[in-house]
Amino acid sequence: MTTSLPPASLWEQYSVIAILVLVFVVLAVAGKAAFKEFRTWQTEQDGKREKERETQRGWEAEQNKLREVEQHKRDEMWRTFFNQLQERQSEDTRKTNEILGKLVERMDAVTIELREHDIWAHEAINQVRPMRQRK
Repeated sequence: MTTSLPPASLWEQYSVIAILVLVFVVLAVAGKAAFKEFRTWQTEQDGKREKERETQRGWEAEQNKLREVEQHKRDEMWRTFFNQLQERQSEDTRKTNEILGKLVERMDAVTIELREHDIWAHEAINQVRPMRQRK
């Protein structure tokens, strides 16, 4: 019985496979370490983002309070302005109505005087006509 040894090319293949397995194991360990480091960094970033969000929420709440205060002041200022405007218009309307009332009274007085004058003038004309007709 003769035992024959495998050819030399087979032994070379084993060394190549071993090197490939070793490279794969090294890459897997390095990848796992890199992934673990990435997850740690990502968790830190999430914490920082959450802290920034909380700061932003606080700032926005403060700004909303300031905006509400300013809006209330502005609304009150406009309300006061419109009330003053309405009061001034009411006063002007009252004065205008007063003046118009006096004007109407004067026009009524003039109308009465004109009627009285017309009546007097017609009576005077009627008195003068018979005199003319006599001549």
